[in-house]
Amino acid sequence: MKVAIITGTSSGLGKAFAQTLLDLGWKVYGISRRETPELMVHNNFRQLTMDLARPLDKQLLSREIIEKKIDLLVNNAGSCIQQAASNWDEKNYQVMFSVHYTRPVELISMLHTKLSNGMIISTLSDSTHIGWEGYSLYCASKAALLLHMKTFAIENPKIQVYNIHPFGVDTPIIDALESDIVAIRKNLMKTKDVTTVFIELVTGVLSLPSAASIFLHNEWEIEDVKEISAGMYTYNVDTEALTKL
Repeated sequence: MKVAIITGTSSGLGKAFAQTLLDLGWKVYGISRRETPELMVHNNFRQLTMDLARPLDKQLLSREIIEKKIDLLVNNAGSCIQQAASNWDEKNYQVMFSVHYTRPVELISMLHTKLSNGMIISTLSDSTHIGWEGYSLYCASKAALLLHMKTFAIENPKIQVYNIHPFGVDTPIIDALESDIVAIRKNLMKTKDVTTVFIELVTGVLSLPSAASIFLHNEWEIEDVKEISAGMYTYNVDTEALTKL
């Protein structure tokens, strides 16, 4: 039986990822602040309750995760706090970077030997490249994990590393946003859209090099894809040629 560890399984994409793997016969450890009754009815689901804004409960993880080999780790847990780039709030910084960067890195450090010949998928965001007005810490903390995972992939060739960057997805986190995105949520992707790509990565249907980033969007968002490379240029110091990517 294949084994996965997924963070943020109480709702949204994490819950959908866990449900899909359980339906495929996997054993899933779900790390989240809240229990998820819909998942806990499965015999192969193990709930590990902890808040990733706080230090990892390493004793709980060591005690409960008994397998010597883990096939998949999904860094999915997320939080979203509105804060302008010109402002500073230590508490907000600690929460956003703990959930999006520090805890995933600690979890990988703790489990990477069990992940040999396995896979790590990180749920990031289009905002790792585009930016998002009013959510500077969200963008920065997601981007930090992206670059960490790209480096990790170089250093650990026996582990497949993928980074998925969804544009807007209709999940419960939308309800907490002070943004116009709430008004247009009917146009956003659904969790099943992202889960389809997730499963194709896990099962090898999508064959991509390790450290690859995949930006997920629908037809409604297709024009926004152009923003990914906006403002990016190369400058050849030998020829003095400036080229827009």
